Amino acid sequence: MKVSRLLLFLLLTTIFLLSSINFTVAANKPNYVGISEGETYIWSTEFDKGPMENYYEDRGFTIAQAENMTDNFFDFFEYDEDVEAWKVYILQIKDEKDRDYRSDEIDYVPYLLNWYETEDRAANDWDEILENGRGTIHEYDEDWYLDRTWWNIGLNLFFTPTDMDWGELSDNFEDELDDRNEEGSSSAETTNYLFREEECGISTKYEPEDTSETREFESVSRYNRDGVLLYYEFSYAGVTVVKLELEGAFFHENLWWIILAISIVGIVLVPGIIILKKKRKGKNEKIIPTPAPVPTPAPVPTPARVPTQQEALPQFCPSCGKKIKPESSFCTDCGAKI
Repeated sequence: MKVSRLLLFLLLTTIFLLSSINFTVAANKPNYVGISEGETYIWSTEFDKGPMENYYEDRGFTIAQAENMTDNFFDFFEYDEDVEAWKVYILQIKDEKDRDYRSDEIDYVPYLLNWYETEDRAANDWDEILENGRGTIHEYDEDWYLDRTWWNIGLNLFFTPTDMDWGELSDNFEDELDDRNEEGSSSAETTNYLFREEECGISTKYEPEDTSETREFESVSRYNRDGVLLYYEFSYAGVTVVKLELEGAFFHENLWWIILAISIVGIVLVPGIIILKKKRKGKNEKIIPTPAPVPTPAPVPTPARVPTQQEALPQFCPSCGKKIKPESSFCTDCGAKI
């Protein structure tokens, strides 16, 4: 049982340390910034120009025009069909600043990054496409992030603040579509952290009304608690145009479930394994039978000693008691017959 107690202690210690990661990472930075200097993030990528070319053709453009417009769209976002993964390395987190935005002061933190891409993820061969690039993380402001939720591709950012109100952003997006009399909908993405559901992103649907031929755009964006992009996808007519997925996203999204499962295994199974091993060890040991007690033999009586003939002869005179010689017939003192 000492082993099982030790394992339980180690599991509880691991849970405590993991639960404190968010607090240590955010030290010395505004509480809405969840990333740190020196961190590296890798997203697997998938790009396809075909759906966007179909969209422009559905709008009435020629094939050549559709191809040219799609090329411009991909160049603007740095999309490349041959690329298999993107990597971002955080060089520096700068001091908090503020800026005027629609007469409101919005705090933000600039950061510097290096951006890489690879066409062969298995070979881990990276090409640098941006050095000392500048990015920003703004504290949550409904207008600022609404302006960055595009009508067709939704919200596509590597990093968002940790104080995002996804429900509010989703509602504002739907209100804007209604104001423009356009067909579309939005909802907050959710995930579960140990039986508690939390909002983690936004999904959108939008149906352009340029012509009767155009069909629906869809987008999904999910982030972890540090505001790091876990998954992003946007599609046209059900076919994916862009998909990004953070390597290790499953671990990030299911961290607490994994810890809970390991804890249950440690608490329930380990003691059983120890008991089973003890039983097997007992069966394998040779049992040496206890020998039956040997009965103590009864003592053999010692036969009485038979005196010799000489010893059997009288040694003293029966009349006077004087010592006589063996084999004497008369006592030499009193003359009595022996």
